[in-house]
Amino acid sequence: EFIEKWINNYPKKYLDYKSPREDFWMANLNLKFSKMEIIFIKRFQ
Repeated sequence: EFIEKWINNYPKKYLDYKSPREDFWMANLNLKFSKMEIIFIKRFQ
């Protein structure tokens, strides 16, 4: 549930930039962060 919230809120904050290049870069970053986040959460459950 926490991960879903985090993933849903993160792009809204950072994908407000309208440049496609920044959108792509942020989406890429977002994927990396969500993977790290999931690993982090699994470790501490």
